[in-house]
Amino acid sequence: MHRWFRVWLAAAVIGGPGWCLDPSRKPWHYGMTQWGDSDGLPRNTVHAITQTADGYIWVGTEGGLARFNGRRFTVFGRKGDPEIPNNGILSLAASPDGGLWVGTRSGLARRRNGRFERVTSMGLAPDIGIRRLALANDGALWAATGAGLIRYENGKWSLPYTFKSGLSSDGVRSFAVRGREIWIGSIKGLDVFKGMERLPPLPGLPADTVRAVLPDREGRVWVGTENRGLYLVHDGRVTRLGAAEGFPAISVRALLEDRDGNIWIGTVGNGLCRYASGRYEWYSSREGLASDHIRDLFEDREGNLWIGTEAGGLVRLRNGRVSTLTTSDGLGSNFIRAMAVGNSGRLFVGTEGAGLYEYVSERFVPSPRLGLPKAFVTSILEDREGNLWVGTEGDGAFRLTATEKRNYSTATGIPENSAWAIQQDRLGNVWIATSNGLLRVKGEQTEHLRTSQGLRENALRGLHAARDGSLWISLRSWGLQRLKNGKFEHVELPAGARNATVTSFHEDASGDLWMTTNAGLVVLSGGAARLVAAERLAGEYLCQVVEDGGGRLWISGSRGIFVAPKREFMDAAFGRAAAPKGVTLTTADGMKSSECSGDAQPCGLKAANGELWFSTIRGVVRVPAGEPGINAIPPPVVIERVEVNGEEAPAGPRVAAPPGNRLLKIEFAALTFRAPEKVRYRYRMEGVDEGWVDSQESGEALYRNLPPGKRRFLVKAANEDGVWSEKVSEMEIEVEPYFYQQPWFFGLCAAVLALVGLSAHGLRTRTLRRQFAAVLSERARIAREIHDTLLQGFAGASLQLNALLRRPGRPPEAMGRDIERVLEQIDACMAEARREIAELRTGDEPGGAFEDRLRQAVGGAAGGELHAECVFKGTPVKLGPDVEKNLIRIAQEAVSNAARHARANRIRVSVEYGPGTVRLEASDDGTGLKPLDGTPGHFGIAGMRERAKSMGGKFTMTSGPDTGTAVEVVVPAKGRP
Repeated sequence: MHRWFRVWLAAAVIGGPGWCLDPSRKPWHYGMTQWGDSDGLPRNTVHAITQTADGYIWVGTEGGLARFNGRRFTVFGRKGDPEIPNNGILSLAASPDGGLWVGTRSGLARRRNGRFERVTSMGLAPDIGIRRLALANDGALWAATGAGLIRYENGKWSLPYTFKSGLSSDGVRSFAVRGREIWIGSIKGLDVFKGMERLPPLPGLPADTVRAVLPDREGRVWVGTENRGLYLVHDGRVTRLGAAEGFPAISVRALLEDRDGNIWIGTVGNGLCRYASGRYEWYSSREGLASDHIRDLFEDREGNLWIGTEAGGLVRLRNGRVSTLTTSDGLGSNFIRAMAVGNSGRLFVGTEGAGLYEYVSERFVPSPRLGLPKAFVTSILEDREGNLWVGTEGDGAFRLTATEKRNYSTATGIPENSAWAIQQDRLGNVWIATSNGLLRVKGEQTEHLRTSQGLRENALRGLHAARDGSLWISLRSWGLQRLKNGKFEHVELPAGARNATVTSFHEDASGDLWMTTNAGLVVLSGGAARLVAAERLAGEYLCQVVEDGGGRLWISGSRGIFVAPKREFMDAAFGRAAAPKGVTLTTADGMKSSECSGDAQPCGLKAANGELWFSTIRGVVRVPAGEPGINAIPPPVVIERVEVNGEEAPAGPRVAAPPGNRLLKIEFAALTFRAPEKVRYRYRMEGVDEGWVDSQESGEALYRNLPPGKRRFLVKAANEDGVWSEKVSEMEIEVEPYFYQQPWFFGLCAAVLALVGLSAHGLRTRTLRRQFAAVLSERARIAREIHDTLLQGFAGASLQLNALLRRPGRPPEAMGRDIERVLEQIDACMAEARREIAELRTGDEPGGAFEDRLRQAVGGAAGGELHAECVFKGTPVKLGPDVEKNLIRIAQEAVSNAARHARANRIRVSVEYGPGTVRLEASDDGTGLKPLDGTPGHFGIAGMRERAKSMGGKFTMTSGPDTGTAVEVVVPAKGRP
């Protein structure tokens, strides 16, 4: 629904003026709300009221200053604001710049930019009480004090009007400006000045304390005195207004002219008086006003009237959408059960236990014709002949004519004393629904119809005489029947309402029948019955349906009165819309109670003048006819308070939440006071909420665990007529991050991650290099083992075979032995290869003593031509398996080199165990060795050097053609003897 349509709907369906208090209403018909100390007001005596430019209502009490947003009071006083001189707040004045002047019993304070500051008196009685404050058009502040009328301008005080300058007394209590004149009321009467010239006294004004002075728009001046009543000054004449004029009060404390020119008068002891259209109308505690002692009056920008009382707290009068008529309007009881409008437009109301009343000249009067003032009236009908029919609970039904009264009850032969509904059909029959069947009255004849004649049950609830001549009958337990052509028919209600009780009927111009039930609204259209569920309307129990002159249906129920265009009800009933988009009237709109009464029929109607009337448990609700004005003032919305983790944040346009924000609560308020209960809010946290969040329950927003960062919080509001704020209120919220959420921390983490990555890469590279080096080392080791075992063994076998070839003439037996040795050498090589393979696969150490294994390896490498011997010196120690193996392989390589390359005849291998070292030396008598390390396929010397290095030892080799070759290896001895 578009915004303009919602505004139109609110305006179109609800009556009442939109700007100020409607002077056509009685003062007690306005919506009245009272607040006291139990609601947060500092004290129940209110001296002053004003409204600042931001929209807040400020209330000065005997116990401090209160700011009101329509829902909550915020209190300021000496305890929390020491710049306020005194908690007794006597006067207030709002400045155009949004500030507030506060007059107390002992000085003046000023509030601006959210802070209070004390205004020094500059030597002018520092503890003086300030009774009244007002700002002049030139911006100067005037104050009524016990030292005269004081002026404050540009930070300086002056005393232009005192006893010395012509005032009757320095004790000024009130003042007002009219043109160039200033009217000053003191404890000795009224003085009028023109500039600094005192005008002659006005004859007829008493020398009494003047509490209030009001020049009105018609040129009159109203003067309220402490003990001598109210005076009116006009064209130089003074008139005392007394009881003869309708004003019996003798003490006047406050005067106000509203925007329509009505004069409001606050008295001491007589309550509130309104002067409008030449009449005085009173509103006192008898009509429900909180107190008869009025201290101040104020009209806000929406036209609401605020009343400061003595001991009665703060009172607001507002134009309700409806007005409620009660015992103050002549009713004997506020519990209304039935009502009806007669053929001539006369309006009748039936009460609970107080009888029948007629509304005459804006007041209810008892109907004397019934003669039962204590009757429980349950139904009313004026028939086409002008007879008045009244149904009661316990006394039967009555027919009242101009000359007689007839009763239909057990006393006259009718078997029932309760009449719940009365209808007249088009043939003139009057039908009465009772708890014991249906009664038909035609002239003087009666007919009693019960279950034996076709009713499903005898306990009936309601009736409707349709235009087609049929009679619709609702049963008290549940269900619906129709009497047509003399026969009772069962009518099927729609699903969801089949076991419901029908409480009222309305047949519209098109012939559609609308029925309220305790399950919702049922419409019978085109032969199909459809349901609009009750939860979407005015409560779980609906009482009455009434159609106004603008195509709208009004549904009264247990939670108020719901109104919407009839077409929207039809769309909802036939599934074209989810629900009618209407408005529910409640106590916020002027009802004394939102609960309508609905145990009788009818309990709602349209009067001849177009007004709508409904019965409630606390009076008769009257809805004005015609199209209303609306509250077109956009409500200002303010952000009042922010809590972070349960602690209030400093006030300002920006709030910083510390790291670890768990709960952020933002409180806001729309400063509209006609119906604050109906204010709607929309708020949004940018970057958090995807769109606007609607809220009507309370003026607060909650956010949990907001991530760090800066965001804008936005809020706007709509008043009761759907008029939205012109300006969105906003606040910057910054959630501070933990150190690990700071940008520098992310940069540091990135740097650390990069460093870790580089370190990991370096470590990986080094690991791969080590692994590669280990692989190369292992390959070198395996190469050495192959070289020093298999290769040396087969080399020895090759030497022996070459020796056999050089001696071909030897005897066969000798040749066989040599061949046998060659084969043994080959077998030894193969056995050695198996041991190496087994050692590589299992890691087992070779068996046997080091010395024996060394001798065996040296002998095998020497072959048959070379004589080799092994010598051991010192005390043997147990060496590690790797050391033993490496020493054996070095010795084996040295012997093999001597046999194959040096043409040696002898070689001596010695092992010497010294202190901490083991020394192995192999020396031969050959021709020496040439360097072969760089020759392809020759790795013996390099292998010996590598083996010595792997043991942490030292390798040296000397070789010459005359000296032979000597290989020496010295390694640490880490073993034990």
